[in-house]
Amino acid sequence: MNEKMDVFRSGKMCFMVSRKRVAALSQVGVKRKLGVPGPWVWIDFETTGFDIQKNDIIEIGAVKRGLDGREEVFQKLIRISYRCPYHISKLTHITNDMLQRCGEPLKESLMALMGFIKGATLIAHNARFDMRFLKKACEKADVPCPDNHVICTYKWISNTPELKPHSLTVLSERYGIQHSDAHRALSDAKATQSLYDMLHDHYLERVMIVRFDWITTDRVYKEPVSVGQRHD
Repeated sequence: MNEKMDVFRSGKMCFMVSRKRVAALSQVGVKRKLGVPGPWVWIDFETTGFDIQKNDIIEIGAVKRGLDGREEVFQKLIRISYRCPYHISKLTHITNDMLQRCGEPLKESLMALMGFIKGATLIAHNARFDMRFLKKACEKADVPCPDNHVICTYKWISNTPELKPHSLTVLSERYGIQHSDAHRALSDAKATQSLYDMLHDHYLERVMIVRFDWITTDRVYKEPVSVGQRHD
């Protein structure tokens, strides 16, 4: 027997779903975000370069939105055993002196991060880059890798024909997103959060959610999945 369908409204968007689903969605409200389970953590890493075998994380920035809508931030500089390349310091404004004075050990920082992101959906711009660095850092520090699900806003935009994928800086300028301290991890995480909220309001049907261990491999994921489905 076919289920009776009804309209569920979320912001400016409407979805045709079963009446049972409407009732369930109405009850959980912000908790599920129509298939994107919360809490949510927008996350970004600054690194000494692009090579996961040779380079390292020097800053972690993250914003968590809880099921009650309240937000927390996470920011740590990571001490490294060598000098940060000049071009990276020039880009990020993270100096060797900052890393030595304020940087924390990698393992301690990752353990704190694991507690912060536990049970959350992770959201990053160009998530494969960030998650691969996170995986490598966890292996280096002997910290268990996370098992979170991940959303990549860059991939989300790539799967939306009317939008063009670009760097976070370019997208921030295009959509009027405040991003005054670009290439610092917390500022980038906050800009990604604003970008996500824009995409969620207008292009939710193109979202793709993948597992951490899936996105950190060489698998290629090209097609979006329906809201609430995942690549597992």
